[in-house]
Amino acid sequence: MSLDNIHEELRIAEEQLRQRQQAQQVEMEQMELRRAQYINQIISANKVPDNIKLLPEFDGDSKKLKEWIDQVDDIVEGFRAFHQEPFWRDWLRKIRNKIIGKASDALNQNNTANNWDDIRETLREYFQDPRDLSTLCQGIPYLKQGYRSVLDFYKEVSELTAQINQKISAEPRYEGHTNAVTHFASQLTKNAFIDGLNYPYSALTRNANPATLVAAFRAAETQFMADARIRSKNTLAKKFSDSSKPAQSYNSYRLPGNSGIRYSDKSNFTSNNFTPNFK
Repeated sequence: MSLDNIHEELRIAEEQLRQRQQAQQVEMEQMELRRAQYINQIISANKVPDNIKLLPEFDGDSKKLKEWIDQVDDIVEGFRAFHQEPFWRDWLRKIRNKIIGKASDALNQNNTANNWDDIRETLREYFQDPRDLSTLCQGIPYLKQGYRSVLDFYKEVSELTAQINQKISAEPRYEGHTNAVTHFASQLTKNAFIDGLNYPYSALTRNANPATLVAAFRAAETQFMADARIRSKNTLAKKFSDSSKPAQSYNSYRLPGNSGIRYSDKSNFTSNNFTPNFK
């Protein structure tokens, strides 16, 4: 290839890159314009944004704290340019009204201002899981299904996985490596779930080689349902087999413990009077 051809190919590649960058810039500008139009429509109509309306209530459940705070953080950040507008105080009050029960009591007892940073810190102080990452991880090897259903056991392992991943995300030492560490922790809890399943579902699920905890649960549930269908089919077959056997005649019923005596007639079968027939 000549030097001129190389220069031409480089020129074409640079032009294509420039065009892609321009298209991305136009797309970003259009998205920002649509966002601004949406916000202006909300403001002019004096409406509350949908993401505030649809925000779930928080009652102090430590398992849901991080997810709920993350949702509000996204809302607050999305409307940061309007924090000085009068309507923002009203929107923040509506977010505050989503906090109920003991969580609301904690804010009231601390006279927490109608300020999201103060609200968030108070909620974390009162309702963040006090166990550290090391304590949570120590429970992984002891996960066992026992007498619970596969679904209930999966829920326990799933909740523990979420708690561990939350702690990892909050650890400054894992900054920049959070995804790798949470993936490793998720693999540990997935394997613990498989090992903790009752016999024979542990081995059957392991043979399916599931990649994630959810996949492991689905594999175990599939095996359990297949086994349940087989048990149900066997039970029905046994009932059918029993029902097809000829019914035993009452007149030929033998007296327990004495195979040589039979009741001759049902009418004779009374506690004080019966007529035995001898063979």
